[in-house]
Amino acid sequence: MRRKLRIRRVSLASMLKFTMVLGAVLSVLPAILLSWLTGVGISVLRDFLASLSHIEVANILGRSIELDLIQQLQLTGLNGFVTQLDDRWAIIQPLLALVLIGAGIVGWAGAGVVAGLLYNILSFISGGLMIEVEAQDIAPLPDGLPSALKRDTLLS
Repeated sequence: MRRKLRIRRVSLASMLKFTMVLGAVLSVLPAILLSWLTGVGISVLRDFLASLSHIEVANILGRSIELDLIQQLQLTGLNGFVTQLDDRWAIIQPLLALVLIGAGIVGWAGAGVVAGLLYNILSFISGGLMIEVEAQDIAPLPDGLPSALKRDTLLS
């Protein structure tokens, strides 16, 4: 037996809960990868800045000249900041991953609530989506189950 049902409105609270869980699940792996790549980038930047501190220009008129480009380019503040970040990265990386996961949750939740609001507005105008469902016979549950799970209780 087929029945047609109309979805008039979407509960924004259930949409919020669903999209928050969806955002958490979908944000974990990208957050971990992005925080790892950020750590690699910081480590590479630290090595690059360290290589700038002692540059030797060889044999110009019989002399070699040593340059400290960190001092010459006034990058001591940046070099110190990058060094501190790299030294503390074991603590910062999980915190960055958690912040990125939180941003993913907020982003997905916001998008879900906006989508729910738009659906509710459009369904008010158009009457909502019509879906067709088909009823199927369900095998009876065993008698040993708690009364809350029995078929008669669920259907009433």
